[in-house]
Amino acid sequence: MYTTPILWMLSWPLLIIVSYFLVKWVVKKYEAKLEEEENE
Repeated sequence: MYTTPILWMLSWPLLIIVSYFLVKWVVKKYEAKLEEEENE
């Protein structure tokens, strides 16, 4: 019965880390696109 709350607690940090890296990746791609537009 206790496995679900434990898994939920463990998944939270993982979710935060994944979303953090996803945001960093999106920002990097977005910055690259902005630089390309400025160079044209």
